[in-house]
Amino acid sequence: MTHQIFKINGMHCNSCVNRIQTRMAKEEGIQDVEVTLQPPQMRLQGNKQFSLTALNNLLGQIGAFSAEDVETARPTVPETTETANPTYSLATFKPLLLILGYILGVVLLVAFKTGNFSLMTLMQHYMAGFFLAFSFFKMLDVKGFASSFSMYDPIASRIPQYGFIYPFIELGLGIAYLLGFNLTLTNLITLVLVSIGTIGVLQSVLSKTKIRCACLGTVFNLPMTTVTIIENSMMIVMALGMLLLGS
Repeated sequence: MTHQIFKINGMHCNSCVNRIQTRMAKEEGIQDVEVTLQPPQMRLQGNKQFSLTALNNLLGQIGAFSAEDVETARPTVPETTETANPTYSLATFKPLLLILGYILGVVLLVAFKTGNFSLMTLMQHYMAGFFLAFSFFKMLDVKGFASSFSMYDPIASRIPQYGFIYPFIELGLGIAYLLGFNLTLTNLITLVLVSIGTIGVLQSVLSKTKIRCACLGTVFNLPMTTVTIIENSMMIVMALGMLLLGS
């Protein structure tokens, strides 16, 4: 296993980071890629070792980027279980948990104000808040989101344009839930949309591929873990629940 670290010049935003990380992750022989903006560097780990010339030729195809050699380590012993199965602290998922908590808080406050604590209404309002909030973060960098999304979503990986319209689909679903517009159709679309996405998430987690979860766009660097599976499963259960309650 070879571990290389390069300084990357020309990166200005998270979109640049995602473009490089997405492209490098597709290189044969590379098992792990981590690109950061601060400091501006890239860490590569795998069975393939890049020369500066080869790496700069590849970066030149991605954009106006170049690499400088920071550290090249000799082949190491096989990775340990800890490296192969990284652990994450609660702080890693703090942004996601805070956003979900805020949405739940608003839903409960609205229920308290209106006196309507029916399960159907609570789920409807939660789904509205979820899609409106998550589409907002995706729209902050649609291009970067689409790039990350295409790394694991079954549709976006084959039809790149899907990643660009996905935030707007989520926005439409959020508005539909908020207005109570044709909830049967809205729940069916949600069920299909989230189920397809969950397939890609499951494949990534089971294969232990270390990639970024695009649920909050490129604003936060959230890893793809079982937390994402739980999040998607929660949306599937609520969509199914509302379909059953509404029938």
